[in-house]
Amino acid sequence: MEVRNYHPTDPPLPGLLQDPQQFQWRQVDHPEAEVGARVVVALDHGRVAGMASAQRQALVFNGIKTGGALLGPRQSTGQPSLDRGLLELLSTRLADEGAAMLLAAIAPAELSFFEAAGFRYLGEASARNLYIGLEAVSARLSKTALSPLRRFAQEARRIRPKLVETDLDPILAEIFSRLSTESDRLGLALFKSPAYWSWRYNKDPHHRHRTLVYRQKAGGPIDAFAIVRRHDSDRGRAVLHLMDYWTRQPGRRAHAKLLGDLAILAMTEGIDVLRCFAVAGSSTEQAMLGLGCIRKKVERVLVIRPLDPEAPELPSPFPAKDAGLVAGDLDLYDVL
Repeated sequence: MEVRNYHPTDPPLPGLLQDPQQFQWRQVDHPEAEVGARVVVALDHGRVAGMASAQRQALVFNGIKTGGALLGPRQSTGQPSLDRGLLELLSTRLADEGAAMLLAAIAPAELSFFEAAGFRYLGEASARNLYIGLEAVSARLSKTALSPLRRFAQEARRIRPKLVETDLDPILAEIFSRLSTESDRLGLALFKSPAYWSWRYNKDPHHRHRTLVYRQKAGGPIDAFAIVRRHDSDRGRAVLHLMDYWTRQPGRRAHAKLLGDLAILAMTEGIDVLRCFAVAGSSTEQAMLGLGCIRKKVERVLVIRPLDPEAPELPSPFPAKDAGLVAGDLDLYDVL
């Protein structure tokens, strides 16, 4: 097999573009595409037999911005040694371009492979569901028994809406970028530029996202925001996914308050489940536990590989409670 670099603007290769729209969005339209959206492929008689990809993405470690990259979609060749070779070529290219760290969210079954490829385990990210309706018990009961509560929630939002829906325009993207990266409490997070916010949540070819802003006082500064999207499952269950969020006050109580306001919003809209992802041990997970969210299976394991000897050293074990990673950062909902 031939292993080589592939640039997203190169002519399409047979077997590579299973979803041309998604590939265009991830690899070409990404705001940092020109400086490091990268793909490496293994070719078998001219056809793609395996691939690995990444996007350049600045990271924040303990409040300090550093060059990094996020591992994107992969396609196994079926040969572990060749798959490691693809990752090695990708890592070398990213390092040459100035990336100090390569962060990945992988399936639990892949952990041993990635550890053998030089990645370090950081923690687990799990889904947690807050069941707002009674759909799991009875569709009829959900509609009748909860009707008074839904009317109460609607009236409460009419009198004083806690979360106000708005457009994620360039001005708000600038504000979100500043708010989400100015804190020194971020042990590990993505550095999100205004262009990133717009690209991630306005230009996704397959999903519509909603932006919700909370102000404690009308006309005052933003105290919290959330980006959500709705999904109707094959079983007829309406799920509201929390993709991204920020609270001015750190810690479990502030996160619990935001989640509670989202639950009230979801109830007014007939949503059955509020679904969130959180890194194990984080304040977000503690807030979800306090609200009675039920843990689902571990969806992703977080791993990282240093690409530069001068890269910031992470403590061992990694303090997961300081991780500021959310579902929208790592495309966790793509596995549902």
